[in-house]
Amino acid sequence: MRKKILLGIAAILLTAVAAAGIGKAYAYFTTYVEAKGGKTIHLGDTTTMKEDYSDWKKEITVSNSPDSAQAVWVRAQAFAGSEYGLAYGGEGWSEAADEGGWYYFSAPVAPGGNTSVLSVTITDKEGNPPTAEDGKNFNVVVVYETIPAVQDGEDEDGNIRYVPYSAEDWSKAATNTETGGGE
Repeated sequence: MRKKILLGIAAILLTAVAAAGIGKAYAYFTTYVEAKGGKTIHLGDTTTMKEDYSDWKKEITVSNSPDSAQAVWVRAQAFAGSEYGLAYGGEGWSEAADEGGWYYFSAPVAPGGNTSVLSVTITDKEGNPPTAEDGKNFNVVVVYETIPAVQDGEDEDGNIRYVPYSAEDWSKAATNTETGGGE
């Protein structure tokens, strides 16, 4: 009889010890739960760059997604390494005098719109078309940035006016980098 009482007391103590730890374990398992379902959210403007390459020339176009919330200002720059030079051109694109090689598009790009083509011609150090050497590769990296265009009312024809961008605005830019090139 004494053995049964001791076994009963041992069972009760074991149950009490196990129950003491259940609260923490239960809290852990109820804190981490899985949820199903979803909702699409947009976390800002989406821009993409289209880049075509032929005959030592890259043609770059930046597009603003149709479901973007607002128009954006765009700037772009290309890098080619020390063996090559770059010559820029394109309607609506201009180099800023105070910036280090950035080319700015002259108008904000509306949702669903795109820039005109920015042509980047790859040259040798003297500005001439380079000669292709077998087995030699090169990369031209194009970086573009966008910032939201702030509306400033309408003009007399009902067209939206935008506040011109400033150097401080570009500190909040979204930077995108894509590489390409080669032969």
